[in-house]
Amino acid sequence: MDPLRAALTRLGLAEGADIQERPWGLWVDWFRSPEATLKAMVVRPGARMSLQKHAARSEVWHIVSGVGEDQGTNPPTPLRPGVNRVVTSGAVHRIANTGTEPLVIVEMQMGRCDEHDIVRLADDYARA
Repeated sequence: MDPLRAALTRLGLAEGADIQERPWGLWVDWFRSPEATLKAMVVRPGARMSLQKHAARSEVWHIVSGVGEDQGTNPPTPLRPGVNRVVTSGAVHRIANTGTEPLVIVEMQMGRCDEHDIVRLADDYARA
């Protein structure tokens, strides 16, 4: 089994879950409403998400396994198992996997929770 999908399986996600694939890894929603979302994300070793911010939502990340950093802060904020990171609305952030194993994160979003709230400031994958 692909190590990214295996990481989601260890979190108790059933086969057939609506897994969203991205160039940096995978994510799946556990719960979604207009005001809140709870999701699991798995970032590939060496990959990172876009440098971004959100106008209408905040996020809380709980690091389950793997190592990485939030590269939107100066200096970057280390992400290790057991760490919780609060990202307020408007804060610039970027999750990067700096380790050799998948970086597994449980993310809770509060506010307007849709993918249209992403303002990308830089992106390794040439997404608008």
